[in-house]
Amino acid sequence: GNVARLSRDAEALTSEIDALDAEKLRLVSAAKFPIDGLGIEGDTVTFRRIPLAQASQAERLKVCVAIGAALNPRVAIAMVREGAFLDDDGLKECLAAIEAAGLQAWVEVVGDRDGVGVIIEDGRVSEDRTEVVEVAK
Repeated sequence: GNVARLSRDAEALTSEIDALDAEKLRLVSAAKFPIDGLGIEGDTVTFRRIPLAQASQAERLKVCVAIGAALNPRVAIAMVREGAFLDDDGLKECLAAIEAAGLQAWVEVVGDRDGVGVIIEDGRVSEDRTEVVEVAK
């Protein structure tokens, strides 16, 4: 009766869900991601098998640069507004990722950092350092 019919319906729906899960896994496995290590596990975006939200600031920036460059191939500049939160190694990693994507880096930092080409003080370009240099090296 009703129990047998509901049981068959439940089995059919379970099979359909399993098929959809398998297809989703196949599509994710076949996807070409813009940076090695990027993936999707369940509903979570991962980088090097760690949820992206738990990755370091430098790793998240690398991923964002790679995704942004892939989605916008005509963009020539990567603006990093959170450069002040990166230590020297993190900044170097970030700049390397930007350069690898073929972009020019504009990085907002605080204080005197090596490689900074323009210093803005009180909302104006400082007269001490007005030359523009390529930041990504």
